[in-house]
Amino acid sequence: MGMITKIVMWAALLPALTACAAQRTFVSPNAVMERNVALSLLIEYDSNQDQSLSGPEFEDAIRANFLTLDRNRDGSLDSIEVSAENDRRWQESGSSSTPLIDWNTDGFVDFVEFTSTLNSTFTQLDEDNDGNLSVEELAIMENVGPPRAALPVGAGVLPNRAPVRFPVGD
Repeated sequence: MGMITKIVMWAALLPALTACAAQRTFVSPNAVMERNVALSLLIEYDSNQDQSLSGPEFEDAIRANFLTLDRNRDGSLDSIEVSAENDRRWQESGSSSTPLIDWNTDGFVDFVEFTSTLNSTFTQLDEDNDGNLSVEELAIMENVGPPRAALPVGAGVLPNRAPVRFPVGD
């Protein structure tokens, strides 16, 4: 087969291959995992269980959670309260847990520090920037692998014999 024939054949196949590849969007497994971990952080704040999360519903639930953790009612979480919550999170989620961190190193986790990761996650998932997370925005992603051509049954399986040699050149 001549070089021009090969070029014409590939040019004819290229649109078909492109159309097949466009049918499935590849999302890396790490991106899927990170998004699903972020979703698991927020879905627990869906207090009315409607599978969506309005801005006010989210803020009310965060505030209630913070007040529950602030056992001595001083408006911040001391090292004992932070340690207890971080232990609970670790027991519940293991390495995918998000620990509370005293970002300004003043010895306490205040409400702003408590909500920083949650607010950032909420903002990232709010794709239409309407201040609410819809059912679609809160949907758990499935791991969609890269597109692959279907192989016929038995393809790629060779009987016990010498290696297959492919011709080089025309």
